[in-house]
Amino acid sequence: MTRSLEDSIFVDAPPDQVWSWLLDLAGQYTDWHPNHVSAEWSRGEPNEIGSQLTTVEDLAGHRETLVFEMTDLEPPWRMEYRIRGPHSIILPGGSFQISAAQNGGSTFTATIRYRFGPLTKALFRHRMAALRVHLAEEGRSLKRLVETGP
Repeated sequence: MTRSLEDSIFVDAPPDQVWSWLLDLAGQYTDWHPNHVSAEWSRGEPNEIGSQLTTVEDLAGHRETLVFEMTDLEPPWRMEYRIRGPHSIILPGGSFQISAAQNGGSTFTATIRYRFGPLTKALFRHRMAALRVHLAEEGRSLKRLVETGP
């Protein structure tokens, strides 16, 4: 069964400014969250369908290497990805969405899809709780980074 974790936050900046920040995801990755260790485009041109971003981050006490493959881009509104490699069994993918908010700001929404059955749900409960917190922290950090500028 596939489910989703989702976190949304208001950003006091227009959608194109939030999108510009996302386009430099590899360069911004370690500033985005203290548990982000590194990020580099490992295949294809940055931010194109089929390009891959390889990241290293610490989550729930584990160092993880994740490969994100861009599957859909709709500037400046949506970026979708799938996870490649062993993590894809549990985390098939997700998206970043930006919508215009009243007063010229934006709503940034990060979504992660996951697959859990009864056994994996019990085994990974702690890691999912950590992922939920991590997602919210990323939202607050993105808000701060975009609003304060470079």
